[in-house]
Amino acid sequence: MVTDIIEAVKDLHVLHHISVYSSVKDKRIILKPVSIPGNLTIVTISDKTNYDRYNILHKNIPQDSIKHIVVDTYIPWITKVIELKNFIKLNYNNLPDYIMYLDKFDTMIVNHIPNPQESLDFYNCKLLFNKEGIYGHDGCDNPSEEYYQEFLDNTYDKNKDLIKKIYGIETEVGLNAGAFLGEKKALLEILEEMLDYHYSKPYTEGFPYGWIDDQSVFRYMFLKYPNIIRLDLFNKIFTQAHHEEFDPNECNYFNYHKRFESIFNNKAV
Repeated sequence: MVTDIIEAVKDLHVLHHISVYSSVKDKRIILKPVSIPGNLTIVTISDKTNYDRYNILHKNIPQDSIKHIVVDTYIPWITKVIELKNFIKLNYNNLPDYIMYLDKFDTMIVNHIPNPQESLDFYNCKLLFNKEGIYGHDGCDNPSEEYYQEFLDNTYDKNKDLIKKIYGIETEVGLNAGAFLGEKKALLEILEEMLDYHYSKPYTEGFPYGWIDDQSVFRYMFLKYPNIIRLDLFNKIFTQAHHEEFDPNECNYFNYHKRFESIFNNKAV
């Protein structure tokens, strides 16, 4: 592994961004075997083509700790929510207490995963999501131009105020749904509520009804349930690897927010 990358990721666990695949494929990053706690199952969801192409990202994970769900047709991003909900519900009594979801094509684990309850306790939450350095569109098509934009316009300041209330700092970050961890009961309940929004009314009733993009609805849920859902601002588990340089200094993805960890008191809001 490249020396500067080793230094950048030495204290991290899950890296998430489209750039990580090329770094592994080109052997700039050599993934070492990692351990996964016995109370955690990791889940990925993809079609067969993407499973074959991107499986190099997760080969260092013990295969009895990860479930690869392979579907015939993957529809962004409703397939992800349906399949994850069905997997948890159908296997509920046989699953451990915690579930980690990882996007198949742009995530990797670079160090051992700590006990998930420790991270949830640190943030005082039941579901912990990766974060990204913007609060805006993520490129997913929406039913109409106004459909999601109205939600963004109405919640930009609410999201920023909530971040300040929870973490004690002013910073522009948004929930990223490509990597998250949660108690299986709480996660199942959130997924079922999301699917109720999807199916119960058409998109003409306004966001979040008839949604297409899961990340937008998870952001809606964060604003609705801020004591259940939190963002991993301090990289306890997840880190957004925004580019291939893996710069550990002045950026929102590695160490930037760590300097503010001492003022975080994990209170309910």
